[in-house]
Amino acid sequence: MFSGLSTLVGSSSTTAELFFVSETSAAPSVAAALTFNRVNLDPNAQTDLALNFKASFQSEVIDISAGVSSLAKISSLVTSSNSIYEYDIVPKAPIFDTIEAIARLTVSSTVSAFDFSTQPLEKVKGIVIKLTDGNTNLYLYQHKFPIALHKKSKLSFMSSQGNILKRVGYDVIDINKNIDFFMYGGVHYVVNIKRLEVSYGLDAVINNMVNQTIPLIVALNIIDMSAHAKPLEIFDDLKKNKTSMRKIAKILNGRILSVGLTIPQIVNVCKDFPVFGRGISFNNNLVDLSSQKKKLVFIRMLNDEAVRSALTNDVSLADDRESAA
Repeated sequence: MFSGLSTLVGSSSTTAELFFVSETSAAPSVAAALTFNRVNLDPNAQTDLALNFKASFQSEVIDISAGVSSLAKISSLVTSSNSIYEYDIVPKAPIFDTIEAIARLTVSSTVSAFDFSTQPLEKVKGIVIKLTDGNTNLYLYQHKFPIALHKKSKLSFMSSQGNILKRVGYDVIDINKNIDFFMYGGVHYVVNIKRLEVSYGLDAVINNMVNQTIPLIVALNIIDMSAHAKPLEIFDDLKKNKTSMRKIAKILNGRILSVGLTIPQIVNVCKDFPVFGRGISFNNNLVDLSSQKKKLVFIRMLNDEAVRSALTNDVSLADDRESAA
């Protein structure tokens, strides 16, 4: 998928530029705005950044996507681990707009340098690393946690030459080799989906989709609600599980809600697919969802995961399968 970038990451002429993305002060209840500054680097730091992030991109992106012709989009809510996703949520989270603003800079653009004497490092939300060989540009993003900042007020010390421990008289920020997001060719990609969920709005998108999905599931009239005084809260016990929330949200864009589902259909699937037969039971001729286990199996059915092989007639569950239409 990204093998064309092998030349960029393999070139000794590829250089790195660094930008700090900071959150500006905001009034209470008003979201902080994002700003960015170029970071002046000494030659050794620039070389180290280029070498380390080229190696990271090779291992975290190019090697993983080898042989892959297309990537799943974030909106599809696939849950495969160790995957790269194309970011397609609209409107975009502000961080992606900021990365684009950095990408629009030209040699004539005026960008103020980060002033370590006046600008607090604790406001730095993330860093953008621009890798370029003069022809191709690649923008990498890494989220920064408060733990990455070492304030001089903490009585920090560092090893010096020989066997001497020296007091650190300045702030220090850690930069590891991890890549959370990147932009190439004007398209954003997500390497760390958990970071997108927790820090950059995907949780809110999923929760909104779940809130839309649950009433539609209830409206199918196939669930036994005799033990549920508040039908719209039937899946509340799953809400702390992010994987379960993604699966419920995914139902919204599937076909089951639009074409409908009947008890006879469910019974037939349970007969043909033992995993459903073991996991789904009925009460009052309706689906019994009295346990989390039963709910999780039912959610898989609503995501149309029951698949029969066209060649062997074998049955299986196909999570996040690609359409053959």
